[in-house]
Amino acid sequence: MHRGMGCAQGIRNPQAHPSPDITEQEAQEQLAALSVLARWVDEREPVGVDDDAAGE
Repeated sequence: MHRGMGCAQGIRNPQAHPSPDITEQEAQEQLAALSVLARWVDEREPVGVDDDAAGE
């Protein structure tokens, strides 16, 4: 969850949030971070509200 929050705050849409130019290396690193996050989300099993509150 914290990785996702960090990606949302640190990696922004350059069209909506202008920032200084980044290097190609930095862009690739950002894509890699998002790729890992997307893989974790895909592999996660859905939980119900009651299951999540119980810590399961």
